[in-house]
Amino acid sequence: MTTLSKQELLDRVLEGLRASGWAPEVKSDSHPFEIIVAKGSDVRRLRVYIWNITHGGGSARAADEYRIQITGVALPIEPAEGEQVLLLGWHEDLRVFAAFDPTLHRRPSPSSPSLQIPIGKLQAASSGSLARHVRGNGETALAFPPSKFGRYLANQPYLHRSAEEPESSLEALGRTESDSPEVSNVASLLEGTAGGRFQDGQRFLQSGEVRRAIELHAMDTARAYLECEGWAVEDVSAFAPYDLRATKGARVLHVEVKGTTSSGSTVLLTRNEV
Repeated sequence: MTTLSKQELLDRVLEGLRASGWAPEVKSDSHPFEIIVAKGSDVRRLRVYIWNITHGGGSARAADEYRIQITGVALPIEPAEGEQVLLLGWHEDLRVFAAFDPTLHRRPSPSSPSLQIPIGKLQAASSGSLARHVRGNGETALAFPPSKFGRYLANQPYLHRSAEEPESSLEALGRTESDSPEVSNVASLLEGTAGGRFQDGQRFLQSGEVRRAIELHAMDTARAYLECEGWAVEDVSAFAPYDLRATKGARVLHVEVKGTTSSGSTVLLTRNEV
């Protein structure tokens, strides 16, 4: 199994970014890497953690268990202000990335710093698709080829939290290879879906992709309103516990955007949002 140096792993990240239409500028080539990427008006500051994907090790491990080991970096793993953190692995022979949810691995256990993904998911990604794996802790890990790097980057929080297959979810959202943050088919997704809330708990008749489309449309509306009121607005949903950061002079707003239920008179907040 081929393993790469950190500089070679950085090269794979840059190749993936360029292959999916992003222009990268390396600000620090010390691991974790600091990279500014741009695609049109979308500019992001990335902090990229990446390790070689290797077999789990020893006969005690399942033959299909592959992993990264989070070693050699300072903890906790978390973004600085305005950064998006990527927690990645790279399999050189299959030429695919694995991605794990950085919000769930801020302080990996020193005695067990490994994050696993089955070889079958890596092989599926090598055919050109995004592959999803639900780990034992409930985390959704992903595998994808370099050509899908931009899709992952633009949709990171959604992909790690979605219970649906990534390709079908993104297609339903109207996402294309351009990774445009716009939802091109909001109207058709929303048609006939107003209302329909179950009475018990927070289950909805709408599918996950429709609810996500509602949220994205709500974010666009909120952003447009704030900008009309003279606020400078940044979408920070990829790396912050809220969606938008708005500034006007010395004033700062942290904005959580929610879509509405039924008639529009109610929004639901999770325990972490109150």
